[in-house]
Amino acid sequence: MKKKIVSFILSMVVSGILIVLYRFFTGTLSKMDWIENMYFVLIALVVFVLLLLLDRKEKS
Repeated sequence: MKKKIVSFILSMVVSGILIVLYRFFTGTLSKMDWIENMYFVLIALVVFVLLLLLDRKEKS
């Protein structure tokens, strides 16, 4: 279970970095919205679920 929490945190961090880089290159870094932060949380959740599914497939 601990490993799953760590992978969830990692996916949050990675998606956050990707969004910051995207905003940096498009020049919209100053317009960080909490709505877009919600998008990044959703992306992280999707990545986390995909990781869980892959983990299940490897075990079976």
